[in-house]
Amino acid sequence: MKNLLKYIGFVVVAGLLFTVFNSCEEENDYDFNKIVPKIVGGISGPSEVLATGAKAEVYKVLHRGGSTYAWSISGSDATIVQDPEFGSIANIAFAQSSVAKAAVITVTETTMGGLTASATYDVSLSAFAPLTWDDFVGTWSGEDEDGPVTFDAVKGTEENTIIIPAVDGIPALFYGIYSGWGESFQPGFGNEGNAIVEVDLATGDLTIAPNYWGQTLPGPYDYFLYGSGYYNGPVMTLTYSLNFDDTYSDDYVVYTTVFTKQ
Repeated sequence: MKNLLKYIGFVVVAGLLFTVFNSCEEENDYDFNKIVPKIVGGISGPSEVLATGAKAEVYKVLHRGGSTYAWSISGSDATIVQDPEFGSIANIAFAQSSVAKAAVITVTETTMGGLTASATYDVSLSAFAPLTWDDFVGTWSGEDEDGPVTFDAVKGTEENTIIIPAVDGIPALFYGIYSGWGESFQPGFGNEGNAIVEVDLATGDLTIAPNYWGQTLPGPYDYFLYGSGYYNGPVMTLTYSLNFDDTYSDDYVVYTTVFTKQ
């Protein structure tokens, strides 16, 4: 019986060794030219970009193990930084341009067998006109859902911030709502109805960080504000949201308004 068990064990081990050896031999003999390169789904990423030269956009294709990827741009200067782990992902910062341009992104996949396939992607670059902090000071006008809005922006206490001030307790943002309600922001509570906007001069980004906007009378009622947007030359596009608490989970109203420097 012992000899029979030893024999069976020998046969099983031998069979396993043969399977492993045969598998390795098949792998070593694999024809990598059988891998047909194909960029499935093409390139994904923003097709319209503000050409600030200071902000990278993410572009990617479906990654396939064993392949390498090469990215290039035509129609505009750009800085390309590939993801260190997945070359199928590229962070592309288009150079600042004062004129609109049409750029084309090209990515080329190379398989382990040396075969290649390429895909292209069209990107519309909008001209970007950078401003200085001083350029934001002055009168801006626009029109929201309630009618015309005008305010005189001033510099904030923090560098590269501006203040859209409330006048007599009535804020410029949502002016129609507060004037219709007959409410005015009171001194000593939050930002007193003033909107503080952080400006990234290089990228054009505008940010109204979530904040306690203040308390109004009659009431009293507390309000909270946040928003974002961008500028391009003497034009600001702002999206801003009014909230009743600091969870910011249920926007009461959201406006997007384009303001132009006068």
